[in-house]
Amino acid sequence: IAEGPATREQSRVHLVAGGSFLAGGAGQRWLRGERRRPGCAYARSRMRSSSFRGRDADAGVAAAEGPGGSGLVKWLASFTRLFPLWTLVAAGFGVRFPVTCAALGTPAAFQRGLGLLMLAMGLSLKPHDLGRAMQSPGALTLNALCCFGLMPLLAVIIGEWLHAPYFSAAGSVDGLSTKAGLVLLGSVSGGQASNLCAFLAKGDAALSVVLTLSTTLLGVFATPALTRLLLAGALPVESLAVLKSTAAFVLTPLTLGICCAGLLPGIARRASPFCPPVGICATLLLVAGGAANSAALLLGGAVCWQAHVGAIVLPVSGFVISLLAARLCGLGERAARTVAIETLVKS
Repeated sequence: IAEGPATREQSRVHLVAGGSFLAGGAGQRWLRGERRRPGCAYARSRMRSSSFRGRDADAGVAAAEGPGGSGLVKWLASFTRLFPLWTLVAAGFGVRFPVTCAALGTPAAFQRGLGLLMLAMGLSLKPHDLGRAMQSPGALTLNALCCFGLMPLLAVIIGEWLHAPYFSAAGSVDGLSTKAGLVLLGSVSGGQASNLCAFLAKGDAALSVVLTLSTTLLGVFATPALTRLLLAGALPVESLAVLKSTAAFVLTPLTLGICCAGLLPGIARRASPFCPPVGICATLLLVAGGAANSAALLLGGAVCWQAHVGAIVLPVSGFVISLLAARLCGLGERAARTVAIETLVKS
């Protein structure tokens, strides 16, 4: 290292390579003076090859793909960091052009977008990550309590606070209420987009996947029970249909992505820079379609402001309370942040 200039990273790689050499048989002979000059030449050769391997591993896919790879990865990272902005743009576009985005709001489009999102998340995970996340009973228990205890309670309180009147699409007063919508929002499982949000927020993505799956499976029974209890059955929820859709559009693509990452690590490593942007694009399509479906309510009506306020106050208040609860329960910062995001992002 002293023979010429070297970067900090090259120095680290050289030291690791030198340590490996000295620990080996040739290194021991070199220390005893038996093969001093050949040993020095061998060490320098070993260091050179190791430095190239270290630079390639640390530079990631960009260095391996060619001179333009680094710029592409930086551009993708910048695109990913602006996820909140792109979400607002997609929602605004869906509200402004509901007819154009109507095709994105169909059940088939939601299924394709959700499947693509879960496949991208699966490629960024490894089986041992999920195994580690499953050994977090405290996070699993707290997340379930927040999802099916805290959030429905907050939904009822916020609905009463807003004095949400009854309305229907036709403008009559005998339809479903904003309060019913808030209760339904508070009673469903964690949303699949929470996995992407946890990943982008430097939370525990594997734990987020496990938490989402646990509440999704619990929601098969908890959501119908909560709607019957809190809404007197005004919004029927079919448990079997929820279970089938979860298996088809959440578990299957997620499992496929995890298996590909485990069986083909090289391909998964090359695809890893593209997984977050692909997941974001899938989420944006879902947001645009959902906004297009709700454009009539979002743009006007006597209860428009109540729907907006309720839809914002409910998840934000749940996020703050669950974050404080997770920290009080002794969860680590990443786990606490992940539980809070799971509470914030609903299905």
